[in-house]
Amino acid sequence: MFDGEEYDEEHLPAGKALNEAEYGGCRAFRDVEGGEWGDEEAGFEHNFDTDEAGPENWGRHLWVHADEGGDVERVAHLVQKFLKKFRPGECWSLSYATSCSKPRVGEFGGGAVFVTADDVKWQSTHIFLCDEQKAFDERRSASAT
Repeated sequence: MFDGEEYDEEHLPAGKALNEAEYGGCRAFRDVEGGEWGDEEAGFEHNFDTDEAGPENWGRHLWVHADEGGDVERVAHLVQKFLKKFRPGECWSLSYATSCSKPRVGEFGGGAVFVTADDVKWQSTHIFLCDEQKAFDERRSASAT
């Protein structure tokens, strides 16, 4: 952004360089295509913990959490950037839960994301259940004919 106007990389104002642009969002998401994450929020909370004496013996680890509306996609993006730069041969995984303050059908579930330097794979309970229901219905329909 220059003087309050947004430009893409191919159409910068004359005499301006990309590294001189003003950016108003979270720096970790500047490279997101389309700039849809340009707000100030990261979309999650985090802290680093050490658990060398606990039963899991996780050692130093990153704890990612959100009280409301956490953004797993942003977490995966940030972790993938880290892996690409510092640990290209490693992987990282996250399981998550979704909940609701009131008991409503379809508002609870969760999922998982598996991140490498080259790929991000997702599985949500909702999508899993929909896919399994569809496959079941197709099998049942095929056996009825």
